[in-house]
Amino acid sequence: MRKVAVFCVSLLILSPIYLSISLTRPVLAAGVFQQAYTTLTNSRFSYYGSVNTAVATGGSDVVVKSSGEPDNDTNNLFNGDILCFNNPASTGCANQTTYTTSNVVDSTHFSVSSGVTGGLQPGDRVVASQSARMAITFQPTTVANLNHIRIYVPAASSSSGDGIPDSGKFDANTLDTDIASAGVVSLSCSASCAGAETLTSPAYSTTTIAGQTYHMITATTGGTWSTSRVYTVTLGHASTVTDRFINPAPSGTSHTRGVGDKLVVTVQTENSTNDIIEKADTGVTANDGVFVSAYVPISVTWTISGIAASQSVCGTTTSVATTATSVPFGTIYASDTFFDAAHLHTITTNAPGGYVLQVMSDGDPKKNGSTPTIPSNRTNSCDGSCTTTVTGTWATATNSGFGYTLSGTNASFSYTSGYRLFDSTGFQTIGSYSSTISSDTIYTCYRLSVSGTQTAGLYWDKITYHAYPKF
Repeated sequence: MRKVAVFCVSLLILSPIYLSISLTRPVLAAGVFQQAYTTLTNSRFSYYGSVNTAVATGGSDVVVKSSGEPDNDTNNLFNGDILCFNNPASTGCANQTTYTTSNVVDSTHFSVSSGVTGGLQPGDRVVASQSARMAITFQPTTVANLNHIRIYVPAASSSSGDGIPDSGKFDANTLDTDIASAGVVSLSCSASCAGAETLTSPAYSTTTIAGQTYHMITATTGGTWSTSRVYTVTLGHASTVTDRFINPAPSGTSHTRGVGDKLVVTVQTENSTNDIIEKADTGVTANDGVFVSAYVPISVTWTISGIAASQSVCGTTTSVATTATSVPFGTIYASDTFFDAAHLHTITTNAPGGYVLQVMSDGDPKKNGSTPTIPSNRTNSCDGSCTTTVTGTWATATNSGFGYTLSGTNASFSYTSGYRLFDSTGFQTIGSYSSTISSDTIYTCYRLSVSGTQTAGLYWDKITYHAYPKF
């Protein structure tokens, strides 16, 4: 009986001692960072729709389903987007082929720039991925016992690393298998990493917490971390696009265009026994892209400018001032004398084939628009050798008439070879260029000489110029 009593007393004595030891174990309560946030280098949704109508081999026009998919229209699919088609039972692009979106016709129709290999069946997926580097920034309140950093990124419950966008979640693409490769996980510090801070041994896995699946990334800390510095952990390679998270596709048929889907990215610091030191839930929001378009037509900008008198143009000096719409030779008091005038054409075109400048008249200057004309006989025009298509010298003023010459790098002929007559039967090309050009200049230089026996009266004709782009 005595022994039993002693034993019982011993238990009563030891029990409080055990309880006291249990209560003195350190218990960590998660703290809160001074600041924490997450950014994406590209916050545009990925596109994930499906084919509504079969497309034959070589076809390029696609109709998408209008219900039941993350994307049920083409409003987040833009010209120039790179996309692929995918059978729901497979991963990767069908025939390992990508296509370029060439024309989004309307909310359910689009075209690709080349024919689809093997054709498409209803239900085949239409995928245009958007990827981003994810930067998680935080400033710790305490760095005592800091051993590693853990980051949780929302993931689909299955196929979370197959390279196909997931509705409302991030896909790991190849970031999961390449997590330890150089540059996939990187660290930067505000100002500089003065404590030689490092992140090493990055590791990837998935985990489920309260029914939600996450990409989980951990990395070991090194160096001396400080509460006075801001740290940024970047997930995703700077140049290898596949080693980045693929942005989510919209979160299903309830998605309203222009309304972002907010996802929570969690970052926490932990000690060597995985106790949380500090933690923050940061929000990152994906949204639809905005397509900006403006149509610039192929065009020619062309100006005719008058040239003042006493200007050196086309190897001579002008004696008559012109306006943009007139060549007023005025009263001819001196016969068998050259009167010279000029116009300047300034041409700009964005046409890939350049431009053409042409001229036509309604005939030689005519008295009151009828007869006689200047000259009365074209046989001896210029110095006897020029026509509407043949250039000839004109140095003798007694050879009366009305003609023109040209100056300019891209003129059809030059004043150095002589003059021509204006053509009344059709347009003659007086300048051209074979590519886009800005402010090209061509001078048309007019020459008039009147015989002393020319019938008195008012003589006139009309000249029409024509400029157009080439393709």
